[in-house]
Amino acid sequence: MKKILIVLLLTIATILPTVASSWVKIDEWQYIDKDSIKYYVNDYGRIDYQKKIFWKKDTNIDDKYTIEIERIFNKKVGYIINQDIIDFNKKQHACKSIIVYDENSNVITSFTYKDFQLDWRSIVPDSMGEKLYELVKSPKTLKKMYKMQTQY
Repeated sequence: MKKILIVLLLTIATILPTVASSWVKIDEWQYIDKDSIKYYVNDYGRIDYQKKIFWKKDTNIDDKYTIEIERIFNKKVGYIINQDIIDFNKKQHACKSIIVYDENSNVITSFTYKDFQLDWRSIVPDSMGEKLYELVKSPKTLKKMYKMQTQY
C-alpha cells in the first residue's frame, strides 16, 4: 500500500507544472519580474500604449523611509516590492503600488496610488532609472539576462 501511495505521489508531482520565479537580477540589490511587464491600464480601464507597468524588488532598504516603517510597525523590513510605471513619451516614471515585507516575507504594509496621486519624476541619464527604462522598453534584453542567470 505504501509503495502504491509513493508511486502515485511521485507521478502527480512530475505531472503538475512547476512554478518558477521570473525575477531578473539587474544590480546588486534590485530585481525586475520579467513576466510582469505590461502596457499600463489606467484607473478608467483604458490602455496607454506609451506606458508600461512592472514589478520591481529592492533588497537594499536602508533609507529613511524603511527606518520610519520599522519604527511605526516595530518590525524589521526585509524587502520592498514596487509596481512602477514608465512613460516612454515623457521619459518619466512613477510608483503605482508598494508592498513592504518583513524578514519572513510577511506583509508589513502596502499602498496603491490612484492615477491622480502619481508622482511622476524625470528619468535621470546614466542612473538606475535609465537602466530600468531601457530594460522595460526592450524586454528581450531582460529575457536574455534571465536565461543567463538561470543556466547555473
